[in-house]
Amino acid sequence: MSVSDLFVIFLEYASNFFLSFHIDLQKTPYDDECALRIYARCDDVMRMVMKELNLTIPPYTDLELWSDAEWLENFEQTWPFR
Repeated sequence: MSVSDLFVIFLEYASNFFLSFHIDLQKTPYDDECALRIYARCDDVMRMVMKELNLTIPPYTDLELWSDAEWLENFEQTWPFR
């Protein structure tokens, strides 16, 4: 059975429920509650999923937002992390 076969079977099962999926390298407190648990890097899993769906991943474009003082000030006011 191929990865794409398993993916189709899982999607058919998952479409009947509200499910959560966890992709991480380590255990989390929510592992027992999720429908699918994958111990891997998220980028690697998404790369495989995109390949199975015949989608291309666009190249990363650095917008250099951190060097824009106006954007950074707006970001700090909108998203207070402190």
